[in-house]
Amino acid sequence: MKNILYPSLILFLIFGCEDTDEAMNTSLLGSWNYSVYLLENNCDGTGEVEDMGTLEITDTEFIINETETLSDWCDEDLVNDTLCVEYGDSTSLNDFQEICVDEGGTFDSITGICDNPFASTYTLSDSLYLTFQDTIHIPESYSSICAEEGGVYADGVCTITYNSTHALNLDDVTATLTRTFTENDTLYCEKFVLTK
Repeated sequence: MKNILYPSLILFLIFGCEDTDEAMNTSLLGSWNYSVYLLENNCDGTGEVEDMGTLEITDTEFIINETETLSDWCDEDLVNDTLCVEYGDSTSLNDFQEICVDEGGTFDSITGICDNPFASTYTLSDSLYLTFQDTIHIPESYSSICAEEGGVYADGVCTITYNSTHALNLDDVTATLTRTFTENDTLYCEKFVLTK
């Protein structure tokens, strides 16, 4: 099943540290499109898009808007366009709507689109230190996913904290955030590409 928590990985960004570079901060401001890629071995190239959307960067906030349908969310073909069946679990369109609303989004019952804006405050330094933290509400039937992602599930709320460091490359029309990590003895690069 497409990780229902994955979008939250880039949505609640708290950029750390000291000595804000005003020129860099100014060039970050404005509207951006973003794409997320997961690459093996290094950060060269792009590969397959894992996630995408739009965001607005103000002096103090990243405001990210992600839109998603049940079909986008499901890794398998839908049954009758309204049911996702994966790994022995099934998620109906009504379940998807509930997940969307529980995560703070709005669901359009005519288009089937979940519109899920998130905002996060940030400070900027020469290199970006990101702390990802997100609290989301998920149905009881998905509590095992919370545990698999390293979260704590209590009273219908899954709390997951991500800590990672990203490098920033910035020019007039693009910004790239990258981090590398190893999983099962394979080196991966998580790459966020922002374009104006």
